[in-house]
Amino acid sequence: MRKRKTGRKIMALALCFSMVPAFTSCGKKKKDTKKRQIEETDPFFETEVYQLKPPVDETKTITYCSVSHVECAGNAILMQYSISYEIPSDAYSREDFSFSDYYKEGTAVFDLSGNLVSDKPQAFAEGGSMEGVTSDSEGNLVMLSSEYDFDDPENVRLRITFQNSSGETVKEIIPEIPKDVDAYSLNRISILSDGKIVLQSYFGATSPVCVYDKDGKHLFTVTAMDRAIVSGLFSKNGKYYVLTTTPEFFFEDAPEIRLDEIDMTSGALKPGEKVKGIRDPLSITTGEDGLYMTTPNGIRKYNPDSAKMEEVLDWNQTDIDRGLLYSAQSFPKNENEIHAIATDYGSDFSDTKYYLISLRRADKNPHAGKKIIYIGGKWIADSFYDYVNRYNADPKNDLRIETTDYFYLENEDGQYSDAAVVNNVYFELMGGNAPDILLNFAGCDQFATAGLLEDMNPYIDGKNGLDRSKYFDNIFRSMESNGKLYFAPLRFAIGGFMVNPELIKAERNWTFDDLDQAAASLAEGVRLVPKMKCEELLEAFMGPDYTDYMDYDKNEVHFASPEMERVLEETKKYAAKEENVKEAHWVLSVPGDAKYEGLKGLDKEPVQEYENIGLLLYTQSCAMSEVQIDSFQDYHIFSSVIPEGGKLLGYPTSSGKGVIALPYSSASIVSSSGFKDEAWEIIKSLYSEDAQIEAGMLPMNRAAFEKNGKEDLEKIGRVYDAFLKEKQSSDFTYFPADPGMVDEIKGIVEEIKYSMHRDEAVLEIIKEETGGYFYDTRSAQEVLKNVDNRARQVVQER
Repeated sequence: MRKRKTGRKIMALALCFSMVPAFTSCGKKKKDTKKRQIEETDPFFETEVYQLKPPVDETKTITYCSVSHVECAGNAILMQYSISYEIPSDAYSREDFSFSDYYKEGTAVFDLSGNLVSDKPQAFAEGGSMEGVTSDSEGNLVMLSSEYDFDDPENVRLRITFQNSSGETVKEIIPEIPKDVDAYSLNRISILSDGKIVLQSYFGATSPVCVYDKDGKHLFTVTAMDRAIVSGLFSKNGKYYVLTTTPEFFFEDAPEIRLDEIDMTSGALKPGEKVKGIRDPLSITTGEDGLYMTTPNGIRKYNPDSAKMEEVLDWNQTDIDRGLLYSAQSFPKNENEIHAIATDYGSDFSDTKYYLISLRRADKNPHAGKKIIYIGGKWIADSFYDYVNRYNADPKNDLRIETTDYFYLENEDGQYSDAAVVNNVYFELMGGNAPDILLNFAGCDQFATAGLLEDMNPYIDGKNGLDRSKYFDNIFRSMESNGKLYFAPLRFAIGGFMVNPELIKAERNWTFDDLDQAAASLAEGVRLVPKMKCEELLEAFMGPDYTDYMDYDKNEVHFASPEMERVLEETKKYAAKEENVKEAHWVLSVPGDAKYEGLKGLDKEPVQEYENIGLLLYTQSCAMSEVQIDSFQDYHIFSSVIPEGGKLLGYPTSSGKGVIALPYSSASIVSSSGFKDEAWEIIKSLYSEDAQIEAGMLPMNRAAFEKNGKEDLEKIGRVYDAFLKEKQSSDFTYFPADPGMVDEIKGIVEEIKYSMHRDEAVLEIIKEETGGYFYDTRSAQEVLKNVDNRARQVVQER
């Protein structure tokens, strides 16, 4: 399974962030308005995919191969690479030995059919390295390299080399480096249409942008001050612009993006208009005619008149493997010819592959005549796209699947928000523009109670159903609402608290009374939980199941209750009292070396900016932490950091619910669909053993569960052995495999009775209102009465 490179914190895939407007009272659900048959005149793009491989010496053994950058420059693809080879034991004694024979950096040039046109090794002075590469208007290869003195690392010199198509050096420039600019940060080069040279950083978005004339004379520096620059320079109506955002954009789900004009005489930025519709700034490319953004749904272009990103191409208009597109950048030549560079990070990030995707508009759509079945979801998995590719390629299927990932669609204002995802889907379901299958919306019970989804139990138990004994039927049952299953879990995670059993003596279905007893027994200096703000600990202590407080069928809420008062009391008791509390995170690292197979290990190095939860548990200075376990590997690392092994307990509640199922991957059939039987055939196929093995997370299929667990256990053992052989640092560690781990997790799963049913809109109300209680300005009864009133209004408006 491919990994998505989102560059930011992981979102819970199926949580509902919605305050849905009062829509149902305005009228009945509309009939299906979707286009249901493909016509010859419908747009379609023929696709060619070429793997781009760095040029290696096949006669030598590779010890390291890295590609630092790939870009489309005119009619060429430029790949910047470095390769190390194994040095034979007798090589050093040879008179002709040269280290350069076993280490190589350079730029591979490919044509638009993926053919290697030339390989331009870069010769460096000692301490030199390639930093960036591009091309100019004359077709010259332009390379930025750095040279520094090992005795004086601060003394860095940059060199810009222009080479023609024959590999001859046309020009070399030593650009001036302003005193207030760190030369190490300048690793990206571009050439403007007037010959000006721009140096900036690929990853250090808060770093400055230096602009030079064609001879390397420094003209000015563009500094974003309190903003981060997240694009190259591009022109519009004779003026130059850059995209800027907040410095914390890497950790934000929908950062604010602004189009700022550059004063090309001084470098000053003039704050400009907000750009709507960009979820990930790193998906943006700058072309000759503007800005382009690539998402798993398609390619969009910035329209300066509307200040929005507008569709250029929908990937449903191609037969492309959309699993490649989670980390892709597009370089449209025109509306009929588009090129894209895709990065596939592999299952363990140690075998990254790069692809050139060439798309050309076809004269007619080859799928004309086929009916369309629509599937919509959020965070649609790579494995599902693999299934869609196989399904659409099978000539026996009269239907063609078209998919939309709602996570990448903005609202009417052109902005992304988590609430907008659920709102948009709700409007589609009510307005007749609904998909046939809805993926990954488990927990959004308002869809089910509005009569928008089918009960999946009759399909599971029908003639063409599933054998429940081959699955974790208790997980199916945990998802039911009044005996009906509206969201069939495909795969799931489990949630609870990982505790140190030497410090906390409790059963898995423990209560708040058990929690208090355990806390009272802790030695001085040992925390119960990592330092957490009241609102953070409140969310953890409430857990992901709100069914005790909310009844969507009756449009009632019951937060003003003794149970919820107890949650507030426990939160206030154990939350951090300091005004400024460092955020707590698991600091887990994945070495790039292939022998570690992408397995996460504990980073024991303290981090100044936030608390390392794993280190707190490892040193036994903290007794427990909330965890979400998506895989066997997660369970291994979360339990192993605790000396003698951790124990997974449920969320402490008044009734003791135990560990909760988190079915982030789920499937529903929309009631308005005219393809219900076909939809079930598709969903049923996702429960096969092979499909479940490939899909990631914890499988519902028991056989797949056992096989995945065994494979992960073997991998953990291999990686630990490799770690012991090459252990070089005490700041990073792996842990041995526990032979009983798979059976232990299976036992926990089989005990589960409850699953995720939560409402983010209501949670926000709770956080807003309960602040008065935590800061001693109102009683628990007062704040919960307000919560009830506001939450009831939200539920009834749905």
